[in-house]
Amino acid sequence: MDPAAEAQAVLGSPVAFDALVARLMAQDNDARKGAELVFEQAKRQPDACVRLLLHTLRQSATVEHRSFSAIMLRKVRGHIGVGGWRSGLVAAIQGSPVLLI
Repeated sequence: MDPAAEAQAVLGSPVAFDALVARLMAQDNDARKGAELVFEQAKRQPDACVRLLLHTLRQSATVEHRSFSAIMLRKVRGHIGVGGWRSGLVAAIQGSPVLLI
């Protein structure tokens, strides 16, 4: 599947996004490189990407996925810029239910 089309599908589903996070952490170079291409496309829609990273950070059943999502939030930050990052993050947090990790 085309990375842009796959990014659209991933951004529409928290379960698919969690699977993308797993692929980003894969040992297999080809799987990881493919996932990185998809994530690069997903970052072009920073609001959706931040929302799903926060969802994964808060609700993934896998501790490693939650930790990796926190790291990936920094990568999305570069696409938004400092002011947009703060307002986008605040909006995403306000729109998310509170859940302790």
